[in-house]
Amino acid sequence: MNLLECAKKIEPCQRNWDENFVIPEDHINYITEVCTTVPTKQNRNVYSLIVVTDRDIINKIFEVSYEPTQKYTTYKKNSQVLSNALFIWIEGQEKAEYADDLDIAVGISSGAAALAGAELGYSTGFCKCFMDGPLRKILKRSIGVRAKKIVLMLGIGIPNKDYN
Repeated sequence: MNLLECAKKIEPCQRNWDENFVIPEDHINYITEVCTTVPTKQNRNVYSLIVVTDRDIINKIFEVSYEPTQKYTTYKKNSQVLSNALFIWIEGQEKAEYADDLDIAVGISSGAAALAGAELGYSTGFCKCFMDGPLRKILKRSIGVRAKKIVLMLGIGIPNKDYN
């Protein structure tokens, strides 16, 4: 698959998944290496990456994957997070020099992750709408990660073939 074909594959947001599929560890490692090797301003670690594959934790995250304070919210949960691997970008150890450095770095990294996933044959779905406080509690309680700021989530996996 060439890069344009990968870009076309990740353009739609995947929202239904074969939840029984397990992504091989070498695929997760490849996607992780690709998306953490891309550039950031001054090559600073302005973000950290969490990859969740535990179905119980993913289901907990799904329960808080909506943003009730936004006017356009329908209070429907964002099923793109029910993927086989959920990549979560959080604020990193180093402070960003400028306010938008973190968002730019995460944008580049998450785009690379999605393209790497597509290269391996997976579908993807980005998620920016989530309840920040409850999600931070889930990350702390379930995997021991304290997140000051959660920036973005990306589901990667195999679609459920029972749905169009």
